[in-house]
Amino acid sequence: MAEQPNRAWVVLKFGGTSVATAQNWARISAHIERLLPDHRVWVIASALSQVSNQLEAATAQALLDQQAEGLAWIRNAHERLAADIGLSDEAYAPIETLLEELQRLLEGIRMTREASPRLRARVMSFGELASTYLGRAAMRHHGLAAER
Repeated sequence: MAEQPNRAWVVLKFGGTSVATAQNWARISAHIERLLPDHRVWVIASALSQVSNQLEAATAQALLDQQAEGLAWIRNAHERLAADIGLSDEAYAPIETLLEELQRLLEGIRMTREASPRLRARVMSFGELASTYLGRAAMRHHGLAAER
């Protein structure tokens, strides 16, 4: 579809529970598809349900030089959702890259036993980033030309 700049924008914000299942991403994609003929759509996705809590836990675990159970939980949640949606390894690759970067940051915290407010904020941003990348892949999987 050619860009039609005179179409009104619709901004959709989805919370963590709303973006946490394949079924919900199918609904979100269908809703966007219904809006597209008459609107330009901007989608905002929160971190998957409980991911922010797990990011805080992973940071605390790293500061205490403990096993990164929070990171494992986050990785499993995203991998399960991607599998439920039916994403290919190629479609999932950007999320995997983000999770690898998160792992490196947490390892740095573990090694230095320090986490400045700026570093904590950066770690917390990974929830929304991963959800946004996963959402873009889900929308593409459902036939939408999603960009970030």
